[in-house]
Amino acid sequence: MIQCKTILLLYLLFFISVFAQSKDENMDAILMPVPAKLHMTGSKYILKDSFQIVIKGEAEHRLYRYTTRFLRRLAGRTGLFFTQDYLSAQTAPEFPDFIIFSRDKGKVQLNVNESYQLIVTKTGISLNSETDIGAIRGLETLLQLLKSDTSGYYFPTVEIEDAPRFP
Repeated sequence: MIQCKTILLLYLLFFISVFAQSKDENMDAILMPVPAKLHMTGSKYILKDSFQIVIKGEAEHRLYRYTTRFLRRLAGRTGLFFTQDYLSAQTAPEFPDFIIFSRDKGKVQLNVNESYQLIVTKTGISLNSETDIGAIRGLETLLQLLKSDTSGYYFPTVEIEDAPRFP
């Protein structure tokens, strides 16, 4: 009985020491799938109901629909009533908080380029992708970054570069 308790205590101490040593800046962002490159810069982008998004470059209609869905999901998670309702090329805000840039229209097929770069700063967010499909992947990553504290909802400032590891 004593030997069993000793073994359990040793296991417990082992796991505590492993988790204490592995705590670093990137442990705060639990993302699935794990991005190829992730660098957290230690600040916050505070969300407000005036949050607006614009899409630039080449994009299929699906990116506008998906970004509208992203905005609705974000509103549902935060309880904020964003002033921007639907996204379209005709309703682009003049001073957006979030700029999505897609270089090309993607085709849903094997080996399409789904890479993206997501940068969140204290003053805004930018998402650059080779295709609109990559932008959709970046939007999902951004949604996973959403956090809250006593002052409200925010995205941690971060720089992420990612692409699928497998076709």
